[in-house]
Amino acid sequence: PFLARVYWSKGSRESSKGMYNEAIKNYEKGLQINPWLGELYYNIGVTLHNKGIIGPTLGYFLKAERFTDTPDLPFYIGSLYLKKNDYDEAILYFEKAIKYQFKKKDMLPLQLQLGRIYLAVKDYKNAERTFTKAIEAKKDNAEAYYYLAMVYLDQGKKELAIKTLQMVVEIAPDSKEAGYAKTMLNKIELEK
Repeated sequence: PFLARVYWSKGSRESSKGMYNEAIKNYEKGLQINPWLGELYYNIGVTLHNKGIIGPTLGYFLKAERFTDTPDLPFYIGSLYLKKNDYDEAILYFEKAIKYQFKKKDMLPLQLQLGRIYLAVKDYKNAERTFTKAIEAKKDNAEAYYYLAMVYLDQGKKELAIKTLQMVVEIAPDSKEAGYAKTMLNKIELEK
C-alpha cells in the first residue's frame, strides 16, 4: 500500500538528518501497514547499525533478506556474524557479498576479509584460494601477499612463505605490511 511507502520516505528523510529514533518509528509504522516490505527492515537495520546498536540489527537484516535483495545486505549480515564470532555464517555471507560485486576493485576488501576469516578458522585451502584471487584482482596488493605468506607459514611451507614475504617488501617497501614482512623474515632467519 501507498501509505507504507510514505512512512518509508519520511523515515529516510529523518535518517539522513541523523534523526534515527524518529526514522525507526516511521519505518515501523510502514511495517505495520505492509510487513512484507523488506526495504523497511533493511532501513531499520542500517539505522541501528549507524547508531552502533548491534543486538537487534542482525534480526532486522535477516528479515529484510526474506523479502528483498539488496546488494550490500550480505556484507552487513556477514560483518555482524563476524562480530558474534560465528565464522561459518560469516563465511557464507562474505562469499555471497563477493558474488554481488561487478568490479574486481569492489571485491578486494571483501576477499581480504574472507581470507582472514578462513585463516582464523585454519581453513588453509580456502584462505589460499581467496588471497590468490585477491592478488589476481590487484597484482600489487601487499596485504593479500602478506596474508598468503601467513597461510604458507601456518602450513609449514617456509620457502613459499619467504618468497611471498619478499614480494610484500618488493611491491610496497614503505607499507606497514612490508614492516610486518621484514619482521617475519628476520624471525624465520633466526629460527634456522
